[in-house]
Amino acid sequence: MGRRGGPATAMGSAAHSPHAVLRGVIMTRTRGAEHTGAASAPEKGTLMKKFGRGIAGGALALAIAGLCAIAPATAATAYSGTTGQGCTAYQYSRGGYATCVGQIQRMLNGVQSAYSLGSALAVDNSFGPATESQVRKFQTWVHITSDGIVGRNTWNTLCSYAGQVNFAYASSSAAKRTAWQAAYDAGCYVEKPASGSPGYVTISKY
Repeated sequence: MGRRGGPATAMGSAAHSPHAVLRGVIMTRTRGAEHTGAASAPEKGTLMKKFGRGIAGGALALAIAGLCAIAPATAATAYSGTTGQGCTAYQYSRGGYATCVGQIQRMLNGVQSAYSLGSALAVDNSFGPATESQVRKFQTWVHITSDGIVGRNTWNTLCSYAGQVNFAYASSSAAKRTAWQAAYDAGCYVEKPASGSPGYVTISKY
């Protein structure tokens, strides 16, 4: 059984509260842009946003486009959460199409497999109604706002689950191992099995 609870844990259990949920920030909007860490598929759709870069003390800063951003919350605990780079630097919602959406779908499928949170998604890189529904189920389960949007809080929590060490073992199911790899590729901090205590090291692609 992993440190976040086993597959038999009931949906909505307090045991699944996220380890280090980051607070929401104002995001700058981008349209049709590829970003660092994304695969070759273009980022399409109007519903992709990039998180703004903050400055010390939480002061507001004007972005080049004339939009505002605020400083991000404190970084996630080392064993979970996001690097804030690659896919995790962006927000995704219904109507978008991107390679990063495929990583979200793989991660959700791994969590679904481990904790019985619904049906597996087709990995098609398209943020359609089925993906939105599964995102909402996950958000409800971990007690964060169920809005169907993969923003900073949802990325952080999804990374924490899909990147856990018991998803990375050679003996783990294909869905779990695929989710772990997707978390790594998306820009999450992930736990890699290692000798000694606590049995893993935290790594990232960035």
